[in-house]
This record gives sequence, C-alpha cells and structure tokens, in this order.
Amino acid sequence: MGMRHRLGLFLVNKLASGLPRSIGFEVLDARGGAIKATSSLREHTSASLVALADTSCGYGTYATLPQSKSGFATVELKTNVVKDLPFLGLVHCTASKLSSNEYCQVWVADVFDKDDVKVASFQCTQRFLEYRGSASLRMYRWLVNRALGLFGLRM
Repeated sequence: MGMRHRLGLFLVNKLASGLPRSIGFEVLDARGGAIKATSSLREHTSASLVALADTSCGYGTYATLPQSKSGFATVELKTNVVKDLPFLGLVHCTASKLSSNEYCQVWVADVFDKDDVKVASFQCTQRFLEYRGSASLRMYRWLVNRALGLFGLRM
C-alpha cells in the first residue's frame, strides 16, 4: 500500500462523523470499487450490522460517484443475518460494486465476525442524484476534488 493511499485512508477515517463515528467505523482498504471496513463496537445487533454494511457501500458509492452527479441515496436494501444476535466481538465487512449504470449502482457486502465466519449478507441500490443548477455545489465539489487531488484521491 503506497504512502498516498495510506494517507487518504487516514484522512477518511479521521474526518468521519455522525453514524460512522458512533459505530466505530474505520476503512481498512479502498480500491477499484471495493471497500474493506471494520466496526469497533463490541456488542452487535442486526441494526449495527446493517449500519456497517450500508456505510461501507455508501463510502464505496461516493468514491466511484460519476463527476456529473451531485450525490446518491440508498433506495433499496436487503439484509440476511445468519448468526444468532446479539453477539460479542469485532466484525469486519467487505463491500463491492456489483453493477453500475448512468442512474445507479448496486453494491453487495458481507459482514464477518472475528473468526471470519459470515454473520450477514447485504445488498443495496444507490440512486444517483442530479445537479439542479447549483453552481455553489459544483464549485464546492471542484474545490474538494482539487484538494484531494494533492493526495491522489478523488471525491
């Protein structure tokens, strides 16, 4: 893993707020439409597993968002939990883009316990949002991309 990649992951994890911070979300790796992440919660319910998987897919969608789009929204999600809940221990998640077109992306994620046993399977559809003539939003996105470009990253 190169220095720029490690620095980018460090910044993503340090700037986390809201739900990602409350579940102890941390991106371990992000490459080519795939995200590996973990949650530092010690006790898990189905809600915490969905939060980890959906956040992982959301970060992946944001990282691969087309330049012409202003954002995205989760319009559909499905989760199958295959382990008795609640349970204790750390969990990690791998999320990958299953398909993409000009309107949406479909992501799948699997959540594993500390022994690498699958705990849950997750799938979601992320619908892209269009710019609505907001020059300030386009300017903001351009400035952020310009700053992230110094680290070899893109918003």
